Amino acid sequence: MRIDLNLIQELQQKNIELQRRVTMAPYTSFHIGGPAELVALPDTAAKLRDCVVCAARAEIPYRILGQASNVLIPTAGYPGMIILLRSNWAGLRREGTLLRADAGLTIKRLCDGAMQAELSGLERLYGIPGSVGGALHNNSGAFGTELSEMLESAQVLVEGEEKTFTRDQLQFAYRASLLNDQNHVLISATFRLTPGRRQEIKALMEETMARRTARQPLDYPSAGSVFKRPAGHYASALIDQCGLKGKQIGGAQVSEKHAGFIINRNQASSGDVTALVAHIQKEVFAQTSVVLECEIETL
Repeated sequence: MRIDLNLIQELQQKNIELQRRVTMAPYTSFHIGGPAELVALPDTAAKLRDCVVCAARAEIPYRILGQASNVLIPTAGYPGMIILLRSNWAGLRREGTLLRADAGLTIKRLCDGAMQAELSGLERLYGIPGSVGGALHNNSGAFGTELSEMLESAQVLVEGEEKTFTRDQLQFAYRASLLNDQNHVLISATFRLTPGRRQEIKALMEETMARRTARQPLDYPSAGSVFKRPAGHYASALIDQCGLKGKQIGGAQVSEKHAGFIINRNQASSGDVTALVAHIQKEVFAQTSVVLECEIETL
């Protein structure tokens, strides 16, 4: 798909940084992804709004990505505009026991900022390889804690207009929220935390990271847990039970350390991953009658 030059010129006139034909693999935790036709890097809420409004008006596909830790970008590339929110949109501000984080801030930096401010509540989320925007989009959680539990309010772009939402209004559920709708774009989020002691917060964060390292294949590129937890079961246990640990298609492999992960073992393509996902789903259903739902978003 060719990007309309009028769109490029309009965004450039608004002083938005643009890049053409950017290979996306280095920007994803899977290290998979071909060229996006256009990448925009807005550094203000107004520029983010301009990107969304202009893309919609030009009728070109667009996606907003942070750390891209739960997405699979086709090896053939993405035929539209990727709006990247990374270091260009990653501020963190404190007001008493409140922390306001821009959507592109990583969860690691959010947790580190809370520790430095001696604010507790986020420790069990330390090590989640995503951004604030992505984590709230999917209502990410770990070790019994979900990020949405600490959310006080959020600034959200809705059809070009900035609005404030409470936690309840964002309709959080297991790995889902109103932010799943592309018409609701997170700008920033405010979290209410509780006072704590820096050393105790740090110790719990280190314990959490040690648990992750012991259980998860962090030495290989991946998109984290591939499947949602089916009712009454654990996806990783079912995959292991079906003898699929170590199963490999092309360069994609079911991790031998944690069966819930698919790793990029050796220059995997997006096709390798999708084929392996389909194989796992087919085998698990054939052997257990349980349907596994993939939680990785394919662009």
